[in-house]
Amino acid sequence: MVTLLVLPAPAVAELRVESAGQPGMISSAPQPPVVVSARGSCADVYDAPEANGEAGACGPGAWPGPGGDWGAVLEVAGGDRLLVHSDVALESVEVAATTNFPPGLTTPDGTPVRNETEFGPVLAEPTGAAQTTHAVTLSRVPRAEAFAIVTTAADGSHRHYALSIRKPRKDRYGESCSIAWYAPGQAINQCADHKAPPRPPPPLGEPVTPTLVAPPRTPSVAATARRIGRSLHVRVRAAQRGSVRAVMGWRRSAWTAVRSGRWRAVQVPVPVSQRLPRRVTVRVTLRTVTGIVAVRRRLVVR
Repeated sequence: MVTLLVLPAPAVAELRVESAGQPGMISSAPQPPVVVSARGSCADVYDAPEANGEAGACGPGAWPGPGGDWGAVLEVAGGDRLLVHSDVALESVEVAATTNFPPGLTTPDGTPVRNETEFGPVLAEPTGAAQTTHAVTLSRVPRAEAFAIVTTAADGSHRHYALSIRKPRKDRYGESCSIAWYAPGQAINQCADHKAPPRPPPPLGEPVTPTLVAPPRTPSVAATARRIGRSLHVRVRAAQRGSVRAVMGWRRSAWTAVRSGRWRAVQVPVPVSQRLPRRVTVRVTLRTVTGIVAVRRRLVVR
């Protein structure tokens, strides 16, 4: 008599995620694959209702949540082909991308900014019979970075993973002088002299000549300070629309929407018993659609 011992499929502890680019937009020095670890055994991807504060199917803490830290960052461009690698065969790989605006963010007129599902949920396609690599093409790139992955193993068990994706993807990863791709036909030359760095021709497909434009100017930030009651009122004016936060020591204000060129007051809580010096150092952070700028200002308290 022969007894067959059926061993359970090994749990998938880590995934490796990378961008394979697209024809005419293949990085000559690509970003290495991002390694992400399993957060648990959730079977449902993160979606817009959960990103807006509703209870998720897998309970609190399963995902980082709105405005949270979604971990390692993978640079991508619209239309990129993403590859998800595993050490074991997977029955399915489901992915979704959602905006990651923090709770309480509003437009200048006070309208709450809600999170939206920007991509998926969609099943990635296996690239071979081994089913250890799955591929999915980004139809668009989210405005924020929340990217969720749920895998299903041969035994039906699930694992879920979180990472951040953001655009642009550079031709030469980690270098300041490089072409930055946002989508086909949309690129920025980040070199100071606006000359494209040398690179070999794309190996596949028809070459796409990117539209080179001048790099965006870093938004300027101006600020003044005045103590009123229990708070330090920091008036901020930015050269670009977004949201601002002021930090003094370990005390900080809430994120507040600001219009381009308009003064907006943000309040840093300060106990009445705390005496402020004539000059204080305040760090002002401006978050816009093009990135985050943080500046330190030495302000006179009036």
